[in-house]
Order: sequence, then structure tokens, then C-alpha cells
Amino acid sequence: MPDPKILIIDDSADIHELVQLGLFGEPIELISSFGGEDGLAVAAMQQPDLILLDVGMTGLDGFEVCRRLKANPLTSDAPIIFITGASSTAEKLRGLELGAIDYVTKPFDPAEMRARIRAALNTRRLMGLLADKADQLSFQATHDSLTRLPNRAMFSEHLEKAMASSLRTGKSVAVLLVDVDRFKNVNDTYGHQAGDEMLCQVSQRLRGRLRASDVLARMGGDEFAAILRDLGSPDDAIQVAMSLSQELQEPIDLMGRKQFVTISVGSAVHPRDAIDIRTLVKHADLALYQAKNAGRNTARAFTPAMIEGTAGLLELEGELRLAITNREFRLYYQPKVDRNDRIIGLEALIRWQHPRLGIIPPGSFISLAEVTGLIIPIGTWVIEEACRQSLAWIAAGLGRIPIAVNVSALQFGQPDFIRVISAAIELPGSPQPCLEIELTETLLMRNISDAGDKLAQLRAMNVSIAIDDFGIGYSSLSYLQRLPLDTLKIDHSFVSTIRADDEPNPDGGSGRIIVKAIVALAKSLGLQVVAEGVETILQREFLLQIGCDTLQGFLFCPPKAPEQIKLLLREQADMDASRLARCA
Repeated sequence: MPDPKILIIDDSADIHELVQLGLFGEPIELISSFGGEDGLAVAAMQQPDLILLDVGMTGLDGFEVCRRLKANPLTSDAPIIFITGASSTAEKLRGLELGAIDYVTKPFDPAEMRARIRAALNTRRLMGLLADKADQLSFQATHDSLTRLPNRAMFSEHLEKAMASSLRTGKSVAVLLVDVDRFKNVNDTYGHQAGDEMLCQVSQRLRGRLRASDVLARMGGDEFAAILRDLGSPDDAIQVAMSLSQELQEPIDLMGRKQFVTISVGSAVHPRDAIDIRTLVKHADLALYQAKNAGRNTARAFTPAMIEGTAGLLELEGELRLAITNREFRLYYQPKVDRNDRIIGLEALIRWQHPRLGIIPPGSFISLAEVTGLIIPIGTWVIEEACRQSLAWIAAGLGRIPIAVNVSALQFGQPDFIRVISAAIELPGSPQPCLEIELTETLLMRNISDAGDKLAQLRAMNVSIAIDDFGIGYSSLSYLQRLPLDTLKIDHSFVSTIRADDEPNPDGGSGRIIVKAIVALAKSLGLQVVAEGVETILQREFLLQIGCDTLQGFLFCPPKAPEQIKLLLREQADMDASRLARCA
């Protein structure tokens, strides 16, 4: 790996000499520039890893140079340390607002300067590791690992763009849903390896039949989906569907065996059959259902008569609305523990106490709640119930244990979101409940200005703010510095890669490096860090060793009902009281 490049922009040759002497022996490459205009040009050409920038230069001063550096895509990511003879707080704040990360005051101590430079370069290296991992995770998050096709999430993005283009051009867009017939038989007969090989070959055959402008995605299991853009006629969709079936008339070579494969296809066309994504896909699914009922190995186009079969989905939506009215939801709580396994926080997790089906986990209804907008009243209830429970435990003498609540993007974007929080925590005659809001990186980056305003209001109300699933989204140092945050939660996908040296590890061990980087980054920014999904003693020991002092996972405790959590908190409070009594 080449030595990091540091660019010095200062119109004083003495400063250049002092910096060079101070950094003598360091494994770095120093580049000198003696003015603002020249420094901008050199920075764009060299793209240094760090810039030391004098504030009080003649001509362009350091503030203007900093502004231009941050405005240029070639240099915007380079960290900047200002060199200044002044020490006023106002000047430092101005530089930090422009994007600088630190200051060195003249006359500077060489040891201090080296320490600040090392810290800046180390932070940049850590962010580079995070960025690389983020790229890898971004591909994993948007593509199927087996076939390398876009996954369900990426399919939705492509479809949204295709339908927006359709409105401009007036041409139709079709969705084809494809199921591999009797795929389970292959898995059961020849094993999962043969099943995976079949899916790969089927995906290649289907992709080869489509145009370059069309999209093929794997939706999961044995189901694929295609987006057909710019159709000359809506009826073209069923013709393409039939051609996909014909593409598989020839057998595939399945590990030395000739295997015949058939598919069933359902199609729906925008705007003829639906004007929104959810309905279009639903109608294609209804058509697929009809193709299967017709004996498989065929294709069907959606018709309005198929809608009668949607009664089941509508029934679930109706039951979900009744669940809100009838207060059928329950909150379970999963403890967060410190290095001594003491409970220092809880995460609230919703369950549906269905009158007929019993406890239903969130994965079975949250997606429908988000699509229908019911997530807003459900989310409001979760916040209110978590605050009520916090006050109940405080009144019982069990301490102020922070309760974290996950907030959806739709809920956070509501104009009255802050009012909802305020109403839940500011109850007359009661102490303030101990509430923490968990948000994802992706949610915050959708509108960082609006997010910053709301987070500032939450901070003013003494509500803690945590970034959930950190490391799998943008992982931007810039927003971490700008937003009023308290905690980073390391996503369980990283924690799960912490394994013994003799265990197979799909990521080659990079997960440990990323976890270390996140912990170091959080500590450098003064943030708390929580690791979720801790399931083994090895993971616990590694996380504690690198300074992650708050852990959450099944190793310590699964999500439990409030009365069970109360017993744990009571036991902990009694032990604390006993210790105090012995010390008295």
C-alpha cells in the first residue's frame, strides 16, 4: 500500500519546513503548495489523503480554499486540518462548518501535530474500510448471491423508474412473474446443490431471451420476475411470457443429467392493469396463480376477473386495522447488557396477539402495515406504550432503563412526528420516561437537513438517538459529525462474522476488521456503540476486548414479555441494594 499523501497549502516557506521537520521519519509523502490557487490545482491533480491548510494566506484565504475544495468532487472527501495563528472559538467553528476536521495552532508542537495527523489518517483509513464493505454490502443488499441477479428490493427500484418513464413516453411496462415448476422435487431428489445449479441455468436462459433494456430479478426461492420496458402494445407482454416458456423446451445439463424444466408465468401491464407498483405486482401474481392452476408450464395475462382471489389479503388488512382498534399488539423487550452482564437498556419489539392465531411476529405484518400506511398509528402506539412501560418501571423502583424504539421512514417523515414524541414523554405530574429512538442510515440520508432539524428537537427533549444497522448503509463520516447522535448499533451481519480461527468464514475475516473500525470510529466521535445479534461467548469476548461495552443478543436474553423483564430488573435492583448494604 503506498504511503499516504499529505498536501501542505501555506504561503510561508518556514511553515513548510517546520511541518517537514516535524513529520520527518513518518511513512508519508509530503507535497507542498505555496498559495490558494496553486493549492486548489495541486489538490485536484494529486488527490491527497490529507490537506494541511493555512487560514491566513494572502490572496485566497484558507476558508475560501476550504470551501472550494469541498465543492470539487475530486477533493471533497479529503480531510482538512487548518493551520492558524489565531485561537478564537468563532474562527474554529467557521472552519469546522466549512468541512475541516481539526485545527493546529501556531506555534505548534511537533508531537501534537503528528498525533492529530495520525488520527486524521487513521479515521480516513477506517472510513475507507467501511466504504469498501458498504459497496460489498450494497451489492449483497440489492442482488441475489446465487444468480447475481437483482433481488426483490432492486426489482422494485427498477420498476418504479420504468413506470415513471412510461408516464412520460406513453408506452406500456409489463411485469412477468415466473415460477420454476416442481422445483422442490429436484431439491428433494438430487439435493440443494443440484437445485442451485438449476436456478442458475434457468436464470441464464431467461436472461438470454430478454432484451438488454429489460430487467430480470430473482424474487426468492424458485421465483423470478422480469420488467419489460417500452412495449409497442400491451399484448406484447403475454407473447414474451410464452417465449420464456419455449426457451426451456430444451433440457438443461444438471450435473451430468438431462433435466427437463418447465415454468409458469403471470403477466400484468402498466397502465392498463394497474397504475401503482404494488397493485401491478399483485395482479401479475394473480395471473401466475391462474397459470399454476391451469396445470403449470403455461402463461396467463391478468384479467379483472382474477381480483376476486385477493380476498385473503384484504382480510388480513382488515384484521390489522381491527388489531389497532382492539389493542391486540404487545411489546416484548430485549435487554442490552454491559461487560458485567448488567441490564443497562432495552429494545422494544412489537408482537401481534391475534385472537385466533396467537402471537404473530412482526415479519408477518409489518410490510403490509407499511404499504397500507397503518405503520403510522401502530408506530405511535409503540412509542406511547414504551413510554408508559418506562414510567411503570421507574415507579416500581427499578431504575431509569432506556427503552429503544425503532421508527420507520414513513413515521419519521410525518409532519407531526415531533408532536407525537412530545405528547408521549411530557405527561403532567410524571417524570420523563427514558426513551431512545432508533433510525437507519438510509432514512436519515433521504433528507439530511430535515432529519437534522428533527434530531435537534429530539435532543432538546432529552430523547436519545441511535443509528440502527450501522455499516450497511452510507456510513458517512460527514453525517456522523453533523447530526446530534448518541449511539451507533453494529449490525448483526457484522457480528455474525466473528468466528473462531478454525471455523469457515464467508467474508474471509474482514468482518472483524469492520467491527473494530466501527468501534474505533464511534469512540473517536464520542458515541456509544452497541453490538446486536451477539450469540456466542467468542463474539462477546472479542467485542469487549475491542472496547464495545454494550451488547445485545440471544446469548444474554431473548425478547421477553414485560412481566418477565420486570423480574430481571427486580433481581438486578435487589442485588445492587444488597451490595450497597454490605459496603455500608
